[in-house]
Parts: sequence; C-alpha cells; structure tokens
Amino acid sequence: MDVASVPPPPPPSLSARLTQLCAAYGYSCDVLPTANTELQSLAQGAVTALKAVYGTAFGYGPICDTIYPATGSSVDYSYDSGIKYSYTAELRDTGTYGFLLPANQIYPSGNGGLENEYPSMGGHDADEI
Repeated sequence: MDVASVPPPPPPSLSARLTQLCAAYGYSCDVLPTANTELQSLAQGAVTALKAVYGTAFGYGPICDTIYPATGSSVDYSYDSGIKYSYTAELRDTGTYGFLLPANQIYPSGNGGLENEYPSMGGHDADEI
C-alpha cells in the first residue's frame, strides 16, 4: 500500500458524557482487537492513574461492552488503520451535564488525561506541553 494513499488518522476522541476509557471495537460485541489483552491492561493502568489525579473513577473496555454498540467510531477506524493504542476517553460527567461540561470540570478532565497519557509517551510531564 502506498503511504500517500492512506488517509490521516482522526484526532483523539473526547466527550463529556461518561467516565469511560474505551478501546476498539464499537461496531460489534463479538469481535475483539488482536491486541485486546494489551489494550485492556494499559487501560486498567490508565484509569488507576486518572483516579489518583482527581479521584474520578473511570471504567474501561471495548466500546461495545463498555457503553453500547456504536458504528463509525474514531477508535475502530484508528485501530484498523494501524494505530494500535487507540482509545476514546468519555470524560467526567455521569449524566448531570451531558455534553455541556461546566468550565470548572474542563481543566481537571484535560489535566487528568495529560497526567496519564504523557508519561506513557516518553516520560514527558503534563506541564511541558
């Protein structure tokens, strides 16, 4: 396959609806990624780290099992395009605000994610960004 013909990956998917860290797949509850064991192990470590930052407990797992069947997700597309470590973080709110997260929840959501993600991507501190 010619690299120039591969479309760019979608940006990370973040929403303020639930407190979940979801991996592929959403389109089927009967199909798991080849790397599912590793993806779930990393997700387990991530949700532990996220809870340590602000005390927010996240669940984790494949989208279909964690939330509901959902076709066309950026995680499925990214994973199938060769991006092994593809996740969607459904942030902080547990139903009170839906997709309209209040300003005082936005920074803790993003900072918690950065505290978790950047050390796993080469040891960078969230304050270096």
